[in-house]
Amino acid sequence: MDPIKLAQDKVHAGEVMKLSCKIHSFYPPPVEVTWSTADGEILESIISDVLPDQSGLCHLTSTMSYTPTMMDQGKTFMCDVRHKSTGSQRSAMWCLQYLISEPRVTEISCDPPCPRSGDEVTLSCEISVLYPKEFLIHWHKGSHKMPLDQYTRNIVEDPESRTFRGTVEVKFPADPGCHEEDFRMELIHYGKTIERTFRMVLGGLSRSPILSEITSDPRDPHYGQSVTLRCQVTGDCDPRDVAVKWLKGEKLLEKGEGAEKRITEKDGSVSCSLQITATALDYGRSYSCTVTHKGRTLRKNHYLQLPDKAPTLSAITVRPERPVSGKEAVFTVTISGFTPDIRVKWYKDFSTFPRDAITTSDPEIGQDFLSTCSTSLRFIPQGSDHEALLRCEVTHTASKKFYEQKYKLLLSGGTSTSAEEHRSLYTQDSGHVKSPVKLRGIRCLTETPRVGGEVSLTCYVGGCDADNTVFVWRKGMFPIDGEIQNQNLEDGSGCVSTITFIAQESDRDCKVTCETTYNLETREEHLALTLE
Repeated sequence: MDPIKLAQDKVHAGEVMKLSCKIHSFYPPPVEVTWSTADGEILESIISDVLPDQSGLCHLTSTMSYTPTMMDQGKTFMCDVRHKSTGSQRSAMWCLQYLISEPRVTEISCDPPCPRSGDEVTLSCEISVLYPKEFLIHWHKGSHKMPLDQYTRNIVEDPESRTFRGTVEVKFPADPGCHEEDFRMELIHYGKTIERTFRMVLGGLSRSPILSEITSDPRDPHYGQSVTLRCQVTGDCDPRDVAVKWLKGEKLLEKGEGAEKRITEKDGSVSCSLQITATALDYGRSYSCTVTHKGRTLRKNHYLQLPDKAPTLSAITVRPERPVSGKEAVFTVTISGFTPDIRVKWYKDFSTFPRDAITTSDPEIGQDFLSTCSTSLRFIPQGSDHEALLRCEVTHTASKKFYEQKYKLLLSGGTSTSAEEHRSLYTQDSGHVKSPVKLRGIRCLTETPRVGGEVSLTCYVGGCDADNTVFVWRKGMFPIDGEIQNQNLEDGSGCVSTITFIAQESDRDCKVTCETTYNLETREEHLALTLE
């Protein structure tokens, strides 16, 4: 067997890596291939078709996909092969030595918040989940790079996450040329460039109010945790002429909903705050602070840095417990512990139930401060439905993953399908799926796609597996610059490819193409992208 090979040049934490191993010079087939880690964890893998070489011996390739975290740094992966006829066994090992974690970088903060000409100013960004530690940093004032002797950095190790965190700063005296000037921070980490910008407005040079960025305390809250959002109004204007409001989305929040009374500081600035308890309803929702002064309104938006949570599905319950042919039965699943949004479908074997047969309750906030709801299917089973496979499929739009529960329908007094028919419906081939590629069209997972927002598209391909299918997404003639995730469906019927990208103005009504190649057969599916 050949050494294990890594499919990509670099391995990033949180992104799928693929390892493959070519196994050759054996006869007769089959061989048993097992992937595992050095600590004993068995990993899922796939194998290619067994093919003969010119000497009559056989060869195949086994592939394993794995999503590493920083805790996997230094982990050893093994591919073990056992020849069933001879009982001989061989192994290959590969160690994950170099893992990259793309850093999170906050927006630029300014100290003091409203500097005046002559003040010593510090612009800074906070960095977290950085690995390796090395990176390049550049600060720009307008189109000019700022002197290196004004830079400082303080990066320390975070033992809990095995990454690094800290701050990068630039310090300089403010002068009139800084007024309404754009400052830019550029961080380069292993081929990835991250930029943050800040427009400086000096006090004493404007009679209009200046609204600071909204800060969150804590910055990365947990669900159920109390969070305080703060905003400061500065500038050479009378605080009595300033009206401050807080909004959640477009809904105005009153004092009883967390909006605190504004405070006029000694320096003439106005501080205002909003106190909330973080729940799943805050995931992906913006909070805004608006300031109105003499007919002019300023607005700052803030999104809580909350993690997405995938749903947990209960087992399917049925009433009555033993359904009867010709009488209505109700099948229910409780969906809990998730962040919005979800989409629910019910299937009987491979057929989708109509919407009027399905009732899904509006999500409510549970004791864990996450969303919970239930979905029910009502239908009248017939005798031919005996031993049919019912399936509840939940699509979680935040994680772009599918979750499901299955139920084998056993009817009182029903007639069973024959063993031969049952095998033909539910027995999965242990090797490669041989049926031809069948595209079922591109679907848009984003409910209201708009310019400047994230758009997620998905394409289902039947009769193949994700690891041996090549997906190419294009807008017109050009590849789409976005994040692509390919995954197999649990029922073995095929796989899906999902791409997420930021929609541009030029994308209006453009033709999106998903091109798939499997077993040397190429197919295309198209979608006219409609944006608001």
